Amino acid sequence: MESGDPGSAWQVQMGRRVGALPAVAAPVDDPRVCALLAQLGSAVEGIAVLDASTLTSEDRLALICGAENTRRLLTGASHTWLNGLVAGSGFDSVLGAIGASGVPHALAHMLRITTAAAASRLAVARDLGTGTTMTGETLDSPLTHTAAAARDGALADAHVSIIRSFLKKLPHTVDAETRDAAEQTLADLARTVGPEELTAIATRLTEYLDPDGAEPDDRDRARKRFFEIDPQGPDSMSSGRFCVDPVLRALLDAFLAKFAAPGTNNSESTPPAVDLDDPPRTEDATSTDATPADSAEQPDDREAEWDHRTPGQRNHDALTYLLKDSLASRRHGQHRGLPLSVVVSVSLDQLTAAAGLGLTATGSAVPVADVVRLAAEAHHYLRVFDGATGSTLHFARARRCASTDQRLALFARDRGCTGPGCSAPASRCEAHHVDDWAAGGLTDIDDLALACDVHHPLVGERAGQWATSTAPPSHPYPGTVLWHPPTVIDEGRHGIPNHLNFPERHLAPPPDD
Repeated sequence: MESGDPGSAWQVQMGRRVGALPAVAAPVDDPRVCALLAQLGSAVEGIAVLDASTLTSEDRLALICGAENTRRLLTGASHTWLNGLVAGSGFDSVLGAIGASGVPHALAHMLRITTAAAASRLAVARDLGTGTTMTGETLDSPLTHTAAAARDGALADAHVSIIRSFLKKLPHTVDAETRDAAEQTLADLARTVGPEELTAIATRLTEYLDPDGAEPDDRDRARKRFFEIDPQGPDSMSSGRFCVDPVLRALLDAFLAKFAAPGTNNSESTPPAVDLDDPPRTEDATSTDATPADSAEQPDDREAEWDHRTPGQRNHDALTYLLKDSLASRRHGQHRGLPLSVVVSVSLDQLTAAAGLGLTATGSAVPVADVVRLAAEAHHYLRVFDGATGSTLHFARARRCASTDQRLALFARDRGCTGPGCSAPASRCEAHHVDDWAAGGLTDIDDLALACDVHHPLVGERAGQWATSTAPPSHPYPGTVLWHPPTVIDEGRHGIPNHLNFPERHLAPPPDD
């Protein structure tokens, strides 16, 4: 890229990004480790600078296979390293310094990976890594045969995942000796077959060990249950996965049988088939004690005939109805000082144009057109802050705790925890005094910030604690809350803002000084 084109200038500006969290240093005590890491780094650098145009196809293939084998060998050895770190409290210094909520958080920070990926690595390490007793004796890996193959560099991550998943799904009634033999069989075969073939083998082995499909007991069901929603995609839609227990399935079936019927709760119909405020009564709804839900039990035949939604779409719309009705009932009390509700922050410009995305207090995005529809059905869904609100946002020393209006304003302004690199949404945060209340801090909106339950306790005057301040006008992001780490992380205690809640900052350079 030429030095004079706009792209190059943008890259230069991005290099001035303010507030990158300093990396945690990993000092080396053993000179052998230092020498080996230096040799490994030198070898990798030497391979990386090879002129690929001078290599034959055989050479390229050898490099790819050799690099993969080396990566597998290092991964196999790293399981024991991780176990040793955990057993020896090797993460304690990191946990205290960054306020990590647990070992996975600390490992994610050190390796710059997601917390989920770090938790997965630790789980695999517990199964494949060796350990030591309090007297120094070596403990074998729980999955001895798989661990041996991994240390030999024979297994890819997919092989390990297939074997662990196979063993996890086996009913607990399968005895330990049989489980060990099954694991050895799969581990030995994994040395020579690919993941697809190993999956087929594991499936067939499951049929051999449990030919009658024995009914799992409550412990097996409890172990398998989950409900997960993936992050939103570019179109604001979310996918997910679930495995529900028989009770939840029965409850869902009963609800969906009524509210997911063709012609019911159809978001595409005009007018809506079900109106929460004044639902239509049908000819069959003659009982004097019929409830609004009863009156919508039998949809109009024409609406049912016109309803072209798939069963899955009808289920989706029925669950939306259930949750909207549940929130509108106000039966669920408060959460962190606010009535349990959907709080969405949007600007007046967005509302006027009916375009853009609103941000909820729980961190999800909602198209403004949908926000308007929600607000039309229940007024408590929407709060708009345009700088002209009549709410009291300044209390000085008159009160210590933030008011409801202040919390709503903080939701809109901070979007989530202001702690460096923290992804906690506003709904999981407290109102934090930037200047400590005990030291004369004010309960004014400009002196408050959102801080989650992990970061809030980190701030204090004691050694090893963080401090907070408000960025001055000369700062690239004036008014932003800055977090000053303890000297163990940064001797200069430079202020760090949290850019995670403002991704637009990463797409444009900070303004010139």
